[in-house]
Amino acid sequence: MEAGDRVRSGELLTPRARYKIQAVLGRGGMGVVYKAIQETEHIRRTVALKLLASDLSQDQTFRMRFMRESRLAAELNHPNIIPIYDADEAGGQLFLAMPLIEGDDLATVLNREGPLPTERTLNIIRQVGSALDKAHLGGLVHRDVKPGNILVASGEESEGTEHVYLCDFGLTKRITSQSGLTKAGHFLGTLEYVAPEQIEGHSITGAVDIYALGCVMFECLTGRPPFERESDLALLHAHMTADPPSVLDYQPRLPSGIDTVIARAMAKEPGLRQASCRELVQDARAALAAPPPPPPHPDPDPRGGDERKSVRQPTAWRPALIALAVLVAILLLLGIGLLAGNLIDQLLPAAYSPAAVALAAPAILAEIRPPKRGPHAPQARSNWRRRRPRDACHGWAGIGDEPLPDHRLRDDHRRRRNDHRRWH
Repeated sequence: MEAGDRVRSGELLTPRARYKIQAVLGRGGMGVVYKAIQETEHIRRTVALKLLASDLSQDQTFRMRFMRESRLAAELNHPNIIPIYDADEAGGQLFLAMPLIEGDDLATVLNREGPLPTERTLNIIRQVGSALDKAHLGGLVHRDVKPGNILVASGEESEGTEHVYLCDFGLTKRITSQSGLTKAGHFLGTLEYVAPEQIEGHSITGAVDIYALGCVMFECLTGRPPFERESDLALLHAHMTADPPSVLDYQPRLPSGIDTVIARAMAKEPGLRQASCRELVQDARAALAAPPPPPPHPDPDPRGGDERKSVRQPTAWRPALIALAVLVAILLLLGIGLLAGNLIDQLLPAAYSPAAVALAAPAILAEIRPPKRGPHAPQARSNWRRRRPRDACHGWAGIGDEPLPDHRLRDDHRRRRNDHRRWH
């Protein structure tokens, strides 16, 4: 009987123990976790039994490393590392047996509660970092640090704060290994928290765990991972090339120094990151202890007679109005005002501020060509050759006081322009 059949029948028999399956606790890319009763000659206890995915179990290189590294991980003695009771195979199926911790993983906590307070974040990161530093000193790299591998149990420390465990140390990697891939090409890690050198298949060191811990800290403070993309390829590209976003974009009342700390932890080059998780936690604690930025000054009461503001207000609209006026004049000169109106309707939503006109104008003009027929066609073509209408857009963006819309407006204009091209 295969291991999978045994599990479905309610038990898993190994050379050292019998596991009676009680319930499924969770499923993931690495395998399935069950609540089970471990029975040996002298022990009967409730455990978490993790059966690894079949493709990993069939990878001979991974199997050999799993057996070796899980035994090393079992020797780690640290209050924030879940100990390994058993690591073996049954019927060709690799498995881990660990204590069953009552509590939620950090991913569940974040989904339920959103961004965490700074002290709670520091408490979680401190405990996870302590576990990682212990492993690194023992020559092990976790390489899959993520909220789903961090278990939170309340009220177990002497001061009554949350106690945190880092799990899945049986799937760690020796520092002397050469890459983040198994022989069969399986990528081990989670894309939202993976370091650039893991993606590129370079040598793996403890720096990959520091990178991932920086990602987890960002998510604890903001409620979302640092990079979110629509495809796995785009997500990997972001880890390799993009700067991490600012925490203050989501939590503007936090001290700005935390951005510097996380940016260093997530540096593309491993040597530029903090030397240890302890250093990362110390830097984060110092940054978060700084005073928050002052609140923004309230705008003067529009009824309060601030004459300077009332005089300057029209200038914020001036570049957009100038842009629109010049644009319409050019299009009318070319004898294609009707087409211009249709394009403006498509490319410039009325809900946008007039500053969007200056941004949308080049996109509109890029679609315009002089008419080939009609009484005004010769003059329009002559005007087009002498001065292409898009040239009139140069300089508009720098006039006046109102800043251009952000990248989301640019993306929206680009999308609308592409939609028009497909229609046209």
